Amino acid sequence: MCVLDGLQHLSIRDTIMYFGGKKATSASKTWERLSESRKREVATECRNFQFPGQGQVEQPVITFKGALKLIMWIGGEKAKDMRAAMVSILSRYYAGDGSLMDEIEANAQSSAPIPQMARASLAAEAPVQDEFALGHKRKLQELDISRQELAIARAKEELEILKRDSMREHVVKCTESYRALCGDDEVMDERACLILKDNFLNMVMVQGPGQGLIANGQDHRPISISLVANEKKIRIPTEGLQLIGKELKKRYVLKHGKPPGKHDELCNGKMIQVNSYCNKDRPLFDEVFAWYAAQQ
Repeated sequence: MCVLDGLQHLSIRDTIMYFGGKKATSASKTWERLSESRKREVATECRNFQFPGQGQVEQPVITFKGALKLIMWIGGEKAKDMRAAMVSILSRYYAGDGSLMDEIEANAQSSAPIPQMARASLAAEAPVQDEFALGHKRKLQELDISRQELAIARAKEELEILKRDSMREHVVKCTESYRALCGDDEVMDERACLILKDNFLNMVMVQGPGQGLIANGQDHRPISISLVANEKKIRIPTEGLQLIGKELKKRYVLKHGKPPGKHDELCNGKMIQVNSYCNKDRPLFDEVFAWYAAQQ
């Protein structure tokens, strides 16, 4: 055996002698008489090499992978047994024989000459990836990641739509149930109407995707002083909320030249009109909350 360019090679003559049961001269003639088509098939696996020692001359050598092909073409009992073993392995492979895994793992740890040579051959013949191939592989990986992220985003969007549809159906059923309870008087009282309206608005504007409420870089989803206080984890007494509300309205008017809009809200069992704000007004909220903290 010799190593050429980091790859192990076997003497073709010695391989034929061992597996074909031939003497040196006969083994050399067996190789010479091999058809040109078969020699071309293993041409890339063959080299010429002169082994050290007196009387040695240059002779053909072959890689482990090439030697396996060569054994398929020569006579001899050992070559015959080798072919039978290869057929058995292929049959078990195509049949999905799981016991092959145990043998593969054993060969991976074996210190016997043939498994060692096979491992060395496999490692040396592993294709070297150039920069272009590596770059192409990275692009494919990035594309695969992008596809996965897109699939996840779509799945989340579909889930949000299902949730919103389910909530809408729930609100509709609640409305129908309420009207059924009213009996002959199908007119919904103001308190019930406001509760159902708030639920519907909360479903569409806050818990749903709300894409229609975000336009031209401005977020029109509704917020309130209580909501921002909860987000900031601040407990504010009722008089403090009123003080913040007045200051917030004053600053809103200074900024926009007009007071904020209003909407109905149920507070302590009474319907009241409260100022309406949205996410684009958050900078004002931050200013007023900082101002309120400085007053304390």
